[in-house]
Amino acid sequence: MAKFATDSGQKFYTLGFVNGTGNCQPIWSTDDTRLRGNVARLRAMGGDIIVSSGGWDADDLVSHCSTPAAIATAYQSVLTAYATTYLDIDAEHGDVHNNLDRAVVDKRNDALKIMQDNLRAAGKTFHLSFTLGVSPAGGLSAENLYVLQSAVARGLSFEVVNLMTMDYYDGVSGSRMGQASIDALKKVQAQLKVLLPGLSDAQLWAMIAATPMIGQNDNPTEKFTLADAQLLLTFAQQQHMARLSFWAINRDFGCATGTLSGTCSGITQPNYGFSNIFRQFTG
Repeated sequence: MAKFATDSGQKFYTLGFVNGTGNCQPIWSTDDTRLRGNVARLRAMGGDIIVSSGGWDADDLVSHCSTPAAIATAYQSVLTAYATTYLDIDAEHGDVHNNLDRAVVDKRNDALKIMQDNLRAAGKTFHLSFTLGVSPAGGLSAENLYVLQSAVARGLSFEVVNLMTMDYYDGVSGSRMGQASIDALKKVQAQLKVLLPGLSDAQLWAMIAATPMIGQNDNPTEKFTLADAQLLLTFAQQQHMARLSFWAINRDFGCATGTLSGTCSGITQPNYGFSNIFRQFTG
């Protein structure tokens, strides 16, 4: 991360993902000690991180912890180890693990409410975000929207709703990913207006974030280009959105058109081309 920060100018990262091991013990997909060292070097440069749990088809902690209190303890142990109060929950309906199942969602939100109450009692703010799938036509699906409805019903506060503006699989967004993403964000803002009726339009936009998948998406027909990034940046600035990020820094390099890779974007671009656009975002 320190090298990415030096080369790209991007100093703020979401770390994904920390999940379950089968016994309610959180584990990263990389070495924990090494990762903590990377975070320390990043912070020494003026950067910082958000811890994220979940991801596509994740073996979620919720499935392995018997009670909400145990889940809260597991999450808090990670936040304490990484000296942060920023937690992102990326709940998705995968092929094997459905982490958007209502019983799972409710149990997780009960745990997050415990964390929120404990941190407030300690005089700290719990910075919670939810990363959710979205579509240009409908915004949040019923199962994604339920994550937020469940939180509101429990008195659980969340600061950011981060929309995965990617992989629409709708047959029409492939050549207009920037505008499709803006359409999806507008749909979600309207949904939040119903869910949180006491907030103004500006306050709602200040809770909304977007995370596109740069370059070649998983859907072969969808490519998020540098022009799409510029369009989305302009919109996010105009609305004073909460965050603007992308998946993922290790892909912000050009490579053969049409390839899906974890080390490049699959489109023709300069190195860190998306970083150079997105780091202009000031909220």
